[in-house]
Amino acid sequence: MPRILLAATALIITGAACASTVIAPARSVPKADAPLVCELQITETRTGTELVARAHASRALEGTYALDIRQRGGGGSATIRQSGEFEAAPGKPVLLAETTLGGPRRSIEAELTLTSGKITRRCHSADL
Repeated sequence: MPRILLAATALIITGAACASTVIAPARSVPKADAPLVCELQITETRTGTELVARAHASRALEGTYALDIRQRGGGGSATIRQSGEFEAAPGKPVLLAETTLGGPRRSIEAELTLTSGKITRRCHSADL
């Protein structure tokens, strides 16, 4: 009987560790002292994968962003492109995009490009 209980406990602990690994977000945030910083956050959940794109600035900036998301799966592939303008203030992250996609994180590739004057920053999901 103790062996069965020990095995069941090991399975529960292993399952909890796997669940926390799957739900933990991956983030890409370069140096905080840069005038413009891009952030991609990708979180795998039980219902799909959540992707969040943000811009951070150390001073007031205006610029444009482009977000490219590619997803591949057994049924084919999809490409989502979103772009626009943003205004950033110091210490106030700007939410540029937030979406939930079906499928696992490994099926998604994303790139965020921020441009403000001569400054260009890129975040890529492969760097996460």
